[in-house]
Amino acid sequence: MKPKEDIKINNESAQKVLTLFRKFSKKPKSTPFNKVFNVIYEILVAFLMLVAVLTMMSALQVPKNFRIFVIESGSMEPTIKAKSLIAVSPSKTYQEKDIISFKADLTQSKNKEFIITHRINEIKEEDGQTVFVTKGDANNTPDFNLVHKSQIIGEVRFILPFFGYIIGFAKTPIGFFIMIVIPASLIISSEILGFIYKKDAKKTD
Repeated sequence: MKPKEDIKINNESAQKVLTLFRKFSKKPKSTPFNKVFNVIYEILVAFLMLVAVLTMMSALQVPKNFRIFVIESGSMEPTIKAKSLIAVSPSKTYQEKDIISFKADLTQSKNKEFIITHRINEIKEEDGQTVFVTKGDANNTPDFNLVHKSQIIGEVRFILPFFGYIIGFAKTPIGFFIMIVIPASLIISSEILGFIYKKDAKKTD
């Protein structure tokens, strides 16, 4: 056994790989085209990072009082189009015209996680309790079941039209790879290249 020679050979191999990597990762000259490309690249990465964050928030339902849903139907059009992404958080009080997300009446729905997002059409008092009459903007009549405050998840805070398509795709295996794994790889690679550029610049100075 020749451990010293093995270490020497391994060090030489690593040095060759690093030299080759520096050769092909040499920082390009600054040109108008490169500047435009960098801007587009940064916007794309930022967009993909936003998708990654929203996908994680949608899947994990965090933070606790801030929930994200994808609207599946067109009952709230044109205000909220189908496949829009909405963010919902609780309010201390709810008023007429507020758009709320609430759990469906469990006696009427087999799906315990069935969520409806409609507008408050009227507020009533029934048996000493405040109840809400809701209605979809695209529907001709109010919802049949009254909504109790305990059913309400929260009020809609913002709407991202058609983002539901993107989030749905990002939750598939190939979508996860394209929308999350690739951006993460690009960011890591960019950080490594930036570190090498700075290190080489210091040596040049």
